[in-house]
Amino acid sequence: MSTETGTQPQPAKQEDFWGRLDDRMDHLSDYLNPILVKETRQALKSRPFLVTFFLLLTCAWGWSLLAVALQTNNNSFQLGRITLWGYFVVLLIPMVIIVPYTAFRSLAKEREDGTHELLSITTLAARQVVMGKLGSAVMQMIFFYSVLAPCITFTYLLRGVDIVVIGMLLWYTLVISIVLSALGLLLAAAARASQWQMLLSLLLLAGLVIAAICWLNGGLFMIEEASTTQTWFWYVNLAINMGAASFLVLFLQGAAAQLSFASDNRSTKIRITMLTQSAIFVGWMALLQIQHPDWGFAMVVSIIAGIYWAVMGSLLVGEIGVLSQRVRRTLPQTGLGRVLFTLFNPGGGTGYFFTLCNLAAVVVVANITLMLMADRHADEHCIMIGLLVFMYVTSYLGVTRLIIAYTARWAQPGPLGSFVITVVLAILGCLVPMIFQLLFWRVFSDDYTALQAPNWMWTLVEAVDQRGRSDVFSTILIMVAISFIILAVNLIVGAREVNQHRESLPERVHEEDLAKSPKPTVEAQAHPLDEV
Repeated sequence: MSTETGTQPQPAKQEDFWGRLDDRMDHLSDYLNPILVKETRQALKSRPFLVTFFLLLTCAWGWSLLAVALQTNNNSFQLGRITLWGYFVVLLIPMVIIVPYTAFRSLAKEREDGTHELLSITTLAARQVVMGKLGSAVMQMIFFYSVLAPCITFTYLLRGVDIVVIGMLLWYTLVISIVLSALGLLLAAAARASQWQMLLSLLLLAGLVIAAICWLNGGLFMIEEASTTQTWFWYVNLAINMGAASFLVLFLQGAAAQLSFASDNRSTKIRITMLTQSAIFVGWMALLQIQHPDWGFAMVVSIIAGIYWAVMGSLLVGEIGVLSQRVRRTLPQTGLGRVLFTLFNPGGGTGYFFTLCNLAAVVVVANITLMLMADRHADEHCIMIGLLVFMYVTSYLGVTRLIIAYTARWAQPGPLGSFVITVVLAILGCLVPMIFQLLFWRVFSDDYTALQAPNWMWTLVEAVDQRGRSDVFSTILIMVAISFIILAVNLIVGAREVNQHRESLPERVHEEDLAKSPKPTVEAQAHPLDEV
C-alpha cells in the first residue's frame, strides 16, 4: 500500500555565525571615530603606504637570508644580537620617520585643500579630529609591526638576546612613533599659512631623521649593555614612560587647541599638563639627589627647567586673551579660586606670569632640597645660577610679551610667531654684546665683563665654571634691575587679562537648558496612614 509523502516544511535556516559577527561589527563601527575610518581607508589604499609596506617585506626577507648565511659561515658568532640589530634598523625607518611625517601631511593637507573648514562646522570636536588622525597613524604602525614583530621575536631563539630587551625595543619604538606622530599633528595644526607649513615640514623631517639616529644608537646600547636585573634600570624606564605619556597628552591637547575656534579656552588643560610635567621632573630629580647626594642637583634642575619653561613660555605669551562669553561663565568666581586658577586662563599675560611662577617654584624647591644635603658653598653657587636663569627667562619673555601686546593692533603672530621672536631676541642678546666688546677689546678686554649682562650664554658658562665671580655678581645686580622693570611693565599691561571676572548665565540660556533637560517631577503619593 503506497502512501503519499507530502513535502515537509523545512525549518528556517539559521543565520551563519560569521554573518552575525559581521552584522555586529558593522553595528559597532557606527561608534568609531568617522575621521579614523576615513583616514584609515585612505592611508591603506595610498601608494606611499603600499610602497613602504612591500619595501619592508623585501628588506625583512633579504635580512633573513643574510642572517642564515651568517649562521652558516660562523657558528660561534652571536647571531641573535646581529639579527635583532638588522630587524630593528628595518623597522626603525618606517616607524620613526615615515609614519610621523605621514601624520603631519594628513592634517596639513586638510588646511591646504580647505576641508578643515568643512570639518569645523560639523558636530565633530577638535579632539575627535586629532584622535582620528592619530588613530590612523597607529593602524599603520600595527601593519608594520605585523611584518617584523614575529621576526624580531624569533631572534630570542638565537644566542645572546634577552626577551626583556626585545620587548622593550618593540615597546619604545612604538612609543617614540606615537609621540612623534602627535608632534607632527601639533605642527600641522599650528601652521596655518603655506610658508609655515613648508618650513615646519622641512624642520620636522630633519628632526625625525635626527630622532631615528638617536634611537638607533639608544637601541644598540640597549641590545649590548642593558642590565635588566638592576633596580635603577626599571626606575629609568618608569621615568621615561611617564615623560613620554605627558608629552603625548601635551601634543594632542595643543593640536586640538589649534583646531578649535579662537575664543575658546585653549589653555587651561595645556597648562595643567605643563604643571604636571614640571612636578614629575622635580620629583624624579629629587629622588636622584637622595640616591646620589654628590652631583649638582640644583644647578642641573635650574638649567633644564629654565630651558623647558623658556620654550613653553615663548609659546604661551603669544596667546590671544579674548574669551567668549561661554568660556567666561566657567571662570572661578570666589576670591580664593581667582587667586589659584586665574593664571590657567588663556592669554599672553597670564601665560607669562604662569611661566614665571612655575620656574620660580622649581628653582626654590631644587635649592631647598640641596640645602638639606650639601654644604653652604654649593648652596650659594646653585642659588646664583638659579637666580640668573629666572631673571633671563623673565627678561626675554617679558620683552616678547610687550612686543606682541603693542603690535596686536596690526598683527597677531600667535604661539609660533612669539616663539620666533623669543629665539631672535635670545640670539641678539648673545651676539650684540659680544660683537660690541670684541670690536672695542682694547678698552673692555676680551675677557668676561659686566657689559655681557644680556649675554645669557656667556654669563651662565662663567657662573657654572665659577670664574670671574665679581663680574658675575655685577651682572646679577644689573639683571635684577632690568628684570624688575620688565616684570613691572608686564604687570601693568597684563592687568586686564588677570582681572577678568566670571559672567553669570543669561536667563534665556538658563531657560533653554531647562527645556532641553527638564527636572523630573515627583508625584505626591499618599501616605498609608493618611487613609486610616
